[in-house]
Amino acid sequence: MSCCNMKRPLRIGMVCYPTAGGSGVVAAELGKHLAHSTSCAPCGHIVHFIGYDIPLRLRNDDGRIFFHQVEIREYPLFDYPPYTVALASKMVEVCNRFNLDILHVHYAVPHATSACLAREIIGNEKIKIITSLHGTDITLVGRDPSYKPITHFSIMKSDAIITPSEYLKEQTCDFLDIPCTKRISVIPNFVDSATFNPGNKAQAREHIEHFLGIKLPEVVICHASNFRPLKRVTDAVRAFHQACSSDNACLLMIGDGPDRPAAESLARTLGIQNKVIFPGQATDMVPLLQASDIFLFPSENESFGLAALEAMACAIPVVAYRVGGVPEVVEDGVSGFLAPLRDLPMLTKYLATLTGNSSLRTTMGEAARLRATENFSARETVARYEQLYHEVLA
Repeated sequence: MSCCNMKRPLRIGMVCYPTAGGSGVVAAELGKHLAHSTSCAPCGHIVHFIGYDIPLRLRNDDGRIFFHQVEIREYPLFDYPPYTVALASKMVEVCNRFNLDILHVHYAVPHATSACLAREIIGNEKIKIITSLHGTDITLVGRDPSYKPITHFSIMKSDAIITPSEYLKEQTCDFLDIPCTKRISVIPNFVDSATFNPGNKAQAREHIEHFLGIKLPEVVICHASNFRPLKRVTDAVRAFHQACSSDNACLLMIGDGPDRPAAESLARTLGIQNKVIFPGQATDMVPLLQASDIFLFPSENESFGLAALEAMACAIPVVAYRVGGVPEVVEDGVSGFLAPLRDLPMLTKYLATLTGNSSLRTTMGEAARLRATENFSARETVARYEQLYHEVLA
């Protein structure tokens, strides 16, 4: 069947932060899958990324995805470069030049704000604005009195709103006084289970051992985040120290951010600096996850928990706090364990239980993989995005 007999390819502007955080990962993975969508085969959609840098997951992509860099000028008049305005100008340029149908922006402020400004400049209501909310743009930025009015405005002016969990949908309505008449679609984050898979653990361990220059112990516990206070990385170090007193386990602390020095300092204070490894930011998480046995995820809050989902797809059970949208991803007692927030003794108990029971790790890992593939598949989720796009355009 040709494109002519199917829904036409869409011209989509995708706006996100280029960092390794969940919103950037979701946007990049969505863009890649849209570019290869079979709903308009053999063409796929045309995706134009707009931002100050290329998202990490797009470094090696093909020619159906384009990137347009926002140039941020510094003038003596400005204490801080006005990125929101520069982004809006670039959106205007890309929309006009490539006749975009949709601006799909990830994060309300500043991205949805810039999109609203760009559409006002263009004067073309046919350009639709889809805003994906990811968590801190609502629970932190949206609650700030300085930003609440502009966040509310940007959401109300968007043609469609997406949240990855029922939890974040409720938070959005509660914090920002969004009327019930405003449609908010819950589309969960997804994982490419063909890429994120259990793989060959022995080969993955050998690869990571070569990369790190060490011999991995029997049990590898993994944490991955942007090391912000919200991620409670010192809880991960403390739980590991209390749960794994022997030398049969290590903790991989993957990522970087403002709380990394505190985590490293704590590991030295506890005398476990040789068992807590900080490899830095990883552009490819797959081999690190495949070499791991447990994923430790002690966040203060998560709108969804994409990092946990990617671990689950690699057949790794998750130990986390029961917060935000995490219970919508991890089935407590089935694909992992969920402790009450800040209950470090319970978090430690669950971690110790899995560390000392290889058969339980295997059983929970298999359940985690099954849940990831059956409930959060890329194919079905991307199809829901496409359906929403066409509904909005109609």
